[in-house]
Amino acid sequence: MKDTLGDTIDVTIRFKFCRLACVMLAIFGFAPAGYADEFELTKTVVSGSGGRMSDWEGNFVVTFTIGQPAAGATGGGDFELGVGFFPPPPPCLAAAAPQPDRLDLPSNPINQKVRYLSFSVSDVGQQQAIRVTMVDLPAPYDSWNGTKMFVGPPQTFCENAGKVSPPCPEVIPVSEFKGATLQCAAEIREWSVEGVVHVYHEGIIPGARYDVQAADGGCDLGADGSYSDPLVVTMSRWGDLVKSCAAWPCTPPDGIVGIPTDVTAVLDKFKNLGPPLYNPAVVKVRADLDWETPNQRIDISDVTFCLDAFRPLPPPAPPYPPPAFNDPSPPPWEPGGECY
Repeated sequence: MKDTLGDTIDVTIRFKFCRLACVMLAIFGFAPAGYADEFELTKTVVSGSGGRMSDWEGNFVVTFTIGQPAAGATGGGDFELGVGFFPPPPPCLAAAAPQPDRLDLPSNPINQKVRYLSFSVSDVGQQQAIRVTMVDLPAPYDSWNGTKMFVGPPQTFCENAGKVSPPCPEVIPVSEFKGATLQCAAEIREWSVEGVVHVYHEGIIPGARYDVQAADGGCDLGADGSYSDPLVVTMSRWGDLVKSCAAWPCTPPDGIVGIPTDVTAVLDKFKNLGPPLYNPAVVKVRADLDWETPNQRIDISDVTFCLDAFRPLPPPAPPYPPPAFNDPSPPPWEPGGECY
């Protein structure tokens, strides 16, 4: 009995050793002694056991195989597959300077509205972020000078009827417009498809100057060298909406606040006059003067503000800037983090 047990243990040990040796030979190959350092073990993974995956509509199919390299890249045609690691970030592309709203022309090539900053982007097919730098703000806003923020996601607002989202009443030639506010996080999207975007924020004020720049989403958004040349935007003086509304479109402001021009224009907009009832009409982004932040509506307060500017009375005293922008040593900026 004892000998039989010993034989059994011996056979079992030899069998396990033989199986281990076979596995080692399968991995390292049959290498003569002293030459093992000439061979290289390629890292491999077993993925899917030869399975097959496709999207719901069957447009794309991925077939897995056994023994693919653990790291590398492969591809064909317009597609590339990164294996075993995250693919590299997209390249940093150059960006063209944003363009002004065409309704601000032909007086001069810069934006002239009271509370809205307007721009459009010409880089078709490019994912970008739009940065606004507060360059020269009058007191008491001047402590904001140098602050950089990003244009947030745009929304569609109705031009008439006081609605802030579609469906909008059909009004010729303008029924709706795109508006967005400023934020600290970069909003990366194909801005060229949005058309003209009108930006509103408590930091966009009369008589101030701003730089509007675009940067490709693959660039370092914290580096000034990643951004385009600026579109320089100068805001109109308080209450100065138009020069004339004798024909469509109303001409840009002329530096003067008048009863028959500016006050009448915002009053007509408040009464919801406009095409086709009244052809010459000021657009909402010129007439919306609400303080502290424009509300995309034309209220009696907008009429009152314009009338106060005619008297002339200054804009309401603001409670700005908030403490976050006064910190002498703000934390380093990163996408989605603090304004900088």
